[in-house]
Formats: sequence, C-alpha cells, structure tokens
Amino acid sequence: MAWYFGYEKRLKKIQSDHEDKSKQLVQLDKDTIHEIVIKRAKDGGQTDGIVLKRSGDQWQISQPINTEADSGVVSTILTTLCSTKYDRVVDDAPNDLSVYGLKTPEFIVSVRKDANSPSQGIDLGNDTPTGFNLYAKSHASNTVYLLSRSVRGTFDKDVRALRSKAIFRYSRYDISEVEVTSSRLGNYVMKRVDKDNWLNARENIPLDTHEWNKTLTALIDTRAENFPAEDGSQELAKYGLDAPLVKVSLTLSNDKNRPSLWVAKKGGKAYAKIADKKPIYEVPVGILNNIDRPASEYRNMKLASFDRFLVKRITISSGEPPLELKKTEQGWTLPHDAKIKIDTAKVERFLTQLQDTKLQDHLTKETKLQGKKNFSIHLYSDKDGKETETLALGFGAEIKNLVTVERSDMKTLLQLKASDAKLLNLTQKDFIEAEKTPEAEKPKPDQGEKHS
Repeated sequence: MAWYFGYEKRLKKIQSDHEDKSKQLVQLDKDTIHEIVIKRAKDGGQTDGIVLKRSGDQWQISQPINTEADSGVVSTILTTLCSTKYDRVVDDAPNDLSVYGLKTPEFIVSVRKDANSPSQGIDLGNDTPTGFNLYAKSHASNTVYLLSRSVRGTFDKDVRALRSKAIFRYSRYDISEVEVTSSRLGNYVMKRVDKDNWLNARENIPLDTHEWNKTLTALIDTRAENFPAEDGSQELAKYGLDAPLVKVSLTLSNDKNRPSLWVAKKGGKAYAKIADKKPIYEVPVGILNNIDRPASEYRNMKLASFDRFLVKRITISSGEPPLELKKTEQGWTLPHDAKIKIDTAKVERFLTQLQDTKLQDHLTKETKLQGKKNFSIHLYSDKDGKETETLALGFGAEIKNLVTVERSDMKTLLQLKASDAKLLNLTQKDFIEAEKTPEAEKPKPDQGEKHS
C-alpha cells in the first residue's frame, strides 16, 4: 500500500510530468509572454522579422507595420510554442548544423516575458528524409531534436495572416445611432430607443428588430479579405473611394468618437476605408447588399407590439357604452356585469389577432384620420402596481378598402386593409361564452332483448 500510494499515485506522476516538461523546448507559460519575434530565412541568409507585442488583452504587430494583431492566431502560436515536445534527440553535439538546415534556419522564433528578460526560442530547419518530421533546436543549446512537421505551419504566416481582419471593434449594443448615406437611395438615420428597439428618426417609424439587427451585425462583423493599401489617402480614386457608394456613420453610446465607413466597388471588387484612418481594405462584395438598402425595408409592419400576457384590461369603443373586459384570477370578466360569462379563449384569440395584424403601409406625412373615427382599442397593463395604458389605436372609416389608424406612440398614421380592421371591431357578444346544450339522451338498450 505504501509503494502504491507513494510511488504509483504520487512520485511516478511527478516524474512523468517532469519528463514531459523537460521535452518542451520553451520553458515559459504562454500567459506570461509579452513579446514574440518570428524571423523567416531569405536568400543569402538574410532574415526579416515580425514582432508581436502584448497590449493588455490584445496583441499588436509592431514590426514591420504598426497595427492590431489577430489575437486568436497569436494564441495558437503561443500554445504551439509552449506545449510542443520533441520526439527524440537526433544529435546532442552536432559538428555541422547545416546538415540539418539549422545553420540558416527556415524559421527563428523567440519569446520573452518583457524587455528586460532573456529570450527563449526555437529554430526550425529541414524536413527529415522521410518527410514526417523536421529538425529543430532550442536557443539554449545546439542539441538537434525531431519535431512534428506540423509545427512549421503554425509559424509559416506573413503579416497579412497575423493582422486583425476586423474593421470595427464594437458590439451592436455599443452603437446608439447609425446614419446611412447612399449614392442611389439617399440618407436616413436609425436611432436606438432601448436595448432591442430602433426607430427611423426622420420618419418616426419603429424598425423591424430582426431585419435591422441583421444589417447592423453584418456591418460591424465585416472582415477584411486583403489590405491593398496601408496608406490610401492619396489613392482613393484607384479604389473608387473618392465617390463612395455608401457611407455609414456610427454614433457610439459611451464614446465621442464617430467612425464613418466608406464603401465602394471597382473592378468587381469592394473596397472600404474608415474616414479618418489610412488603410484601405478589400471586403466581401456582399457587404453592399447588406447595407445599401432603402429605409422602407426596415419598417416594422406590425399594427401593434405588446406582451399579451401582461394585458389586464381591454376597452373597445365602437358604440355607447364602450366594451370593457378585465382580467382576474378566474379569467376575463365584464366589470359591469360579472354574471355574464366571458370565454377566455376568445379574448386570447383577439389579442393574438391584434399582435399578428400586418400593416398595408406607413403614412410618413402627418395627416388626419380619414373619415370619422369608427372605433378604438385601448390595452392596459399593470406596471409597478399601477395600471398603465400599453396601447391606444383609433380606426378611421373605410375608404377604398383601406382604413387609416392612429397609434398613441406615433406621430404619423398607419394604413390597414379594411378586412383586417373588421376582424378587430368586436362587440360584447363576440366574447360571451357559448351556452352548453345538453347532450341528447341516447335510448337505452332493452336489457332483456336478445340478439341473434
């Protein structure tokens, strides 16, 4: 028992972990590394280097250009570098490193904790004759090791592969306002009302949340496919950006910065640029389909938006006195006559119908209700123990199979098919529970009757 728990369960594991650790060519924890240098061999033994430096939670390329790095790619490099173990020792005292391609290594990778710390790293040389491995050595000694050939692919990346492809670095919840200026569709401004709802600020029309979020997400998630110009300030015409097809300006909730993205198309390719920044990006052509859309496509075409489960009182005024329905623990009732039984299912169907009714159009100019008001609907909900009006709709007279509707939270009128309006103009009898007719008594078979 002492041997089992002392050696098998404890010492053997410690020895195994120590052996694995000793096979790692870089003895640093990846989270402590703050600088990476990757050099690639060139003709004549000359090398060029890519320098990556940690900045908080992000990584920055500081050489050969100064730009943000793709943190996901850098994380893969660090994981490979700090976890790769050699398969075996090939030569612990080589006379000639050139035999292994290590006199002028194909890749020299070094890392350090900070500017004052010594660097650690590895050199990658030739493939072995079988082609399944490659020769490598650490910077701490001349010992030649075998590594898996797949390690090379982790470091075989140019600046384009290492740099961040993100154009915007915000979530859609960081944005409070979006102004779109299209060369073919004009200008419109979308403004956030609350966390999930937006409004066309000029028309005062609520947006279809799903449709607008699709466009907003596609915009801020756009990734560069290439970087044709690091400083495109003097080359705008070359990429069509002297006269952009679309300009999108973002207002951020907690930042005075107001970035503006210009997008153009030239030679079958799409190009983009942040107005006050130098780089020009090549972006997917589909971005134009996502953002160059008319404002009318984002209109919320629902007659009413509300939570029907929170509605506590309904009034429908189409005559005198108006119909009033109130929700109690037992179901829906008529406050003025509790003896009349209301069919709760019919009330729920009415609320569902009201939620599902689609508009014919929005009337963007402020006009008066057409014809005399035909009927109105008011919904009330409990909020903080107080009854609050959730929705108020006024329906005009039918004109050419259409009805205009005024909604309490909108300055402009809505237009609805007359046939849809009729489905909402209900009276007390439409909600009363149907009387249950007794089942006709079935004749009882004669107990004494015999059947052949």
